Amino acid sequence: MNDDRPYVWQMIKEAIENLGGKATYSEIKEYIKNKYGEVNENTLNTQIVVCTVNHPSRVHYPENKKPRIANTKYDFLYSIGRGIVELYGPEKHGV
Repeated sequence: MNDDRPYVWQMIKEAIENLGGKATYSEIKEYIKNKYGEVNENTLNTQIVVCTVNHPSRVHYPENKKPRIANTKYDFLYSIGRGIVELYGPEKHGV
């Protein structure tokens, strides 16, 4: 990975913010590809899961091993359907 590129989770956060706060996984990946070039698709999928507070599989990744409130840098997506996420808001979605 090019050293001047942000971390993948930061790319995802930038993408969702620039896509109006709601997007499909495909739209997020397309945004990132257009801006940053190729990024491993499995890495993108994994990081989207890690950053999605209500995704049941997120607990299997190192960033989420310890129980905690959804208030870290990785807690910014909320799944609203299969393959669709929006920006997470505790006041809207709960903690």
